[in-house]
Amino acid sequence: MISLCNQPQYRSRPPAFIVADQLDQGHYLASESTFYRILHKHDQLHARGRQKPVIDERAWLVTLTTRRSEFRARL
Repeated sequence: MISLCNQPQYRSRPPAFIVADQLDQGHYLASESTFYRILHKHDQLHARGRQKPVIDERAWLVTLTTRRSEFRARL
């Protein structure tokens, strides 16, 4: 199953897409949750598909004051 997930057409796809596409082709390998477990076990559970990348939420806490020389960062 890992080799299937690493094929070029599935490399960036989430498990839900892989399972659905395989079912359309008449193949059932495992459930979506099993795909997630196996990808997690092999440390391949990363942002797959159209998920947004992780954003550092502290970045918006940086505040600039009206004076150019003053800069405060609340991190």
